[in-house]
Amino acid sequence: MDLAHLVLYHLSLCCKRKYFDFDHEILSFTNENWDSLLLGAVRIFPLSGTMMQ
Repeated sequence: MDLAHLVLYHLSLCCKRKYFDFDHEILSFTNENWDSLLLGAVRIFPLSGTMMQ
């Protein structure tokens, strides 16, 4: 879900439009920029509320 929002936000900024073709614009942008869109390692913090220092 977050990836879809990120791609649509970027396309709307650079193309100045609201609607995009899924196959030709959204998928091609995602495939071309896949490495840049990947998140790093996810860190899980303890539920006790203490922050790691």
